[in-house]
Amino acid sequence: MSIAKRAATIASLIAAIGISTAPAVSASASGPFPTPSDFRNKASSKCLEVADWSTANGAAVRQWDCHGGNNQKWDSVDGSYVNRNSGKCLEIENWSTADGAAARQWDCHGGKNQKWELFNCDANFACSYLNMNSGRVLEIGAYSTANGTRATQWSHNGGTNQKWFPF
Repeated sequence: MSIAKRAATIASLIAAIGISTAPAVSASASGPFPTPSDFRNKASSKCLEVADWSTANGAAVRQWDCHGGNNQKWDSVDGSYVNRNSGKCLEIENWSTADGAAARQWDCHGGKNQKWELFNCDANFACSYLNMNSGRVLEIGAYSTANGTRATQWSHNGGTNQKWFPF
């Protein structure tokens, strides 16, 4: 993304959610971020994607070098995130509420395991994504920077591996 486009996006985000210099903000998952967006992990700078361009239910959601493909693009729809390549929703598998449960894609059904709320956003617009079923946030475990590391949910601890930039 060009610097001018990023600056315009940030300016529109500031206007949309009314951020001042406060250190944290709240917004809904269907909220102000442009779609489709790719989500870059603050710790690794890698993008959240559906593995191997899969369109199958249950396909892994992981981090990978950002390349701009539709398997790394997510549309915000009524509190869910829909993958631009597959048309399926980001969810936590099997309605799990446990730390370490894997993120995957599945047909959108509107269940709370597919609903996300922006949480604990910082002044740079890096936000945690809180799963509405489990009350846990989306993360890349152990601060991994490796391509292919699965996204999971974990209790919120404020780590940069639990923060995502929308671009």
